[in-house]
Amino acid sequence: MMLGTTTLMAAACGADPAPPFRRGSGAGPGGSADPATGAGGNTTGSTPTGSGYDPQTPTNKGPGLNPAGFAAVVPIMQAHCSECHHPGTWLDLESGADAATAAKMISAIEGGTMPPAPRAAPSADELAKIKAWSSGQVPAVSPADIDPPSVAVTQLLDAGTLATYRAALPKVAWTRLSKILLSPSTLFWDKATIPPAYQDTVGDGSSLPFGARLNSTGKSLIVPEGQKLFSDDGKTWAFPFGHTAGADASDDIFIVNFLSLPAEGGALLPIAYRIDTDSVSGLPVKRWNWSFPAGTIVGEIIMIHDGTSLVASEIRTRERFLAGWATDAFRPFPTATTLAAAIKQKRATWHDAPNLTALVGALEDTGSLTAKHLDSPAFSNLVTFDGAIDAPLPAVADDALVRDLLGTTTFVGSYGTAWKTAASGGLRAFGPTGSAAGLSIVPHRADLGLLEVRESTCQKCHNQGGYFIGDLVDQAILYGDIWGVDRIFSFHPFEPSLIDASGSENRQVRAGLAGIVKPYDAAAHPSSRYSFYRPTP
Repeated sequence: MMLGTTTLMAAACGADPAPPFRRGSGAGPGGSADPATGAGGNTTGSTPTGSGYDPQTPTNKGPGLNPAGFAAVVPIMQAHCSECHHPGTWLDLESGADAATAAKMISAIEGGTMPPAPRAAPSADELAKIKAWSSGQVPAVSPADIDPPSVAVTQLLDAGTLATYRAALPKVAWTRLSKILLSPSTLFWDKATIPPAYQDTVGDGSSLPFGARLNSTGKSLIVPEGQKLFSDDGKTWAFPFGHTAGADASDDIFIVNFLSLPAEGGALLPIAYRIDTDSVSGLPVKRWNWSFPAGTIVGEIIMIHDGTSLVASEIRTRERFLAGWATDAFRPFPTATTLAAAIKQKRATWHDAPNLTALVGALEDTGSLTAKHLDSPAFSNLVTFDGAIDAPLPAVADDALVRDLLGTTTFVGSYGTAWKTAASGGLRAFGPTGSAAGLSIVPHRADLGLLEVRESTCQKCHNQGGYFIGDLVDQAILYGDIWGVDRIFSFHPFEPSLIDASGSENRQVRAGLAGIVKPYDAAAHPSSRYSFYRPTP
């Protein structure tokens, strides 16, 4: 139960060969469920194909249906649809809909295929308003309950550092996320303010003490089998890979995390924690277990450290529902073709620059994908990915262009979107591979091709949070649980000055989090808002 490394967070979003994780039975491989509406289009494996899934060829372009009545539907779209379907994506449902799109929307909602699980489906009243609008009526407008609260949270970062991070935030097309990033109730942190740490949960409380340990602690003390948990350099825990489908080889990546809690009655709903006891191999187990209230959004901003400045390249989000976490990633260029088009628009004479000619050619080359397999043999192949990666991006060699591209382009959702599909249709990559040097749109050597943005992808790793390490690594029973309580690897509530302290039990809620991290109380933290996660090995 620990704050995971950047490497681990990147590994937590990889391709999944299973069918899409939808609310209803949905469509299996080769079925006919459209990724956004549940109707039309073909699917192969877990990712839809066809021009309808390309942001460069948007749908929903017919005459707007009943514009006067659509005002009543906008809050419903914002609450249930616009995370994925906002301006800049191939299907914008915030700005209106034509008759054909409206019919598909109603069919998908009634069929239970949209929104994708675990997201909440529109209520009966909301569906009735959608139907009324589609039939030409003008329903009464209800206020949207999606704005972040305005209750100021105590920040862990100093004002100057927070201002630096906020200055690097990009424009985001999803209205709700854009507001969250600017809200005073949103908590921000980095690895300096919440240092990566795990819980040592198995011991006797004395000679084998319970407590919190930094990720960089203990490789020299751990039994040989347990050393598999560490990266090769011994600096961080590396479960479950020595090499990830992520950014572990990047030297210019910088991560800023954020947390947005829902509010009720003018106050933020807290993170509720309880202390669970158990036993394993005759030794006591004592773990802190916490639950984020439904409606929480946790995210990480992937930034590129460009000399003395920071440039955002991606924002990853997870939203808590009672049934689990919904996943998304917001990027300036979800596909290779959108980036190629932007370069041509920003540099009208791009074909006169050899570096840009090579870059555009690489982006438009559908024969550049290669098959990729990733597994975790040290952990009984608990996590396995098969997919494809794109060839590394050629050097841009135009820093001003990169800063312009990342600084002025609005980030849009990339849920289920393929970065590039091979001409033969057999291989798909879900993100670019970063160049080895020079400023680019992703960090150096970022290896994102396997990482389809979808819940079933992220669950591959995140659902292992709280597993007992001894179930995966022989002789490692003394080290407790895999980090990631409530399946979030980037947060823990412990007072950092006490981590690694000698003696028994050094876990204590840090003072700066006392207002939003509370002991669990069944009366104050009802099951309609809180559910505690514990995986079954």
